[in-house]
Amino acid sequence: HSHANTLRRTHTQPLLLLLLLHHILSQFTETWTRHRTSMTPYGY
Repeated sequence: HSHANTLRRTHTQPLLLLLLLHHILSQFTETWTRHRTSMTPYGY
């Protein structure tokens, strides 16, 4: 039973980290794209 709990924890933790990382990355990309767009005529 404790093994299942450990397994669940190890599966949930990286998922939460991944979600957090994805959120930060999207926020960063959004800001970066907006910054670049104001500087250059291109979207990238």
